[in-house]
Amino acid sequence: MKSIIYAMKDLFGNFFNWRGRLSKEGYIWTWAGILAVEAGLLFLRKIMLFLAFFSNYSYDEPISKIMAYAITMWNAVIFFPVMFATMRRYHDSGKAGWKVILFNGVSLIFIVFGLFIGGFLAIGFIFAGGYMVTAGTDVAMSGLLGLAVLSACLLLAGVGLAILNIKYILQQSDPMENVYGQPTPFNTD
Repeated sequence: MKSIIYAMKDLFGNFFNWRGRLSKEGYIWTWAGILAVEAGLLFLRKIMLFLAFFSNYSYDEPISKIMAYAITMWNAVIFFPVMFATMRRYHDSGKAGWKVILFNGVSLIFIVFGLFIGGFLAIGFIFAGGYMVTAGTDVAMSGLLGLAVLSACLLLAGVGLAILNIKYILQQSDPMENVYGQPTPFNTD
């Protein structure tokens, strides 16, 4: 518990700090704290909905909205601190921090567009009743196949960039001083 509290203090103490370094242990404890708060908010939401279910009044919809807003606000508040902590984590292993934006942003764009195109094709196929694949249609199947390949390539590229991001995050710390500064051991004292 002490490690999580220290990591969260470090996260919010360096709210807009992308300079310096963050050890792998500190980064992992930071994510443990973030996930603990997420789990706590989700658990609180379920408890409040459970209690509203057994009360005489119908509070379930407002409670659900309030807790959904609380979870959304928490995610909005931690966006920049987590991005900058990840940049400092990259620095700790000797990598440039701007790659965080590249890997995460481009990965997200590729995955969203891949899912959009794939979903569009699936819905089109469902609404066509499967008739697109019969021999007597004048639908250009090569165009649909090309979109399916594009969707698969976008998804694979997005997942590949996400895996590369995780690889960089999990690399060992550079034990010596690098261009980003001295190593910063994770120390809860």
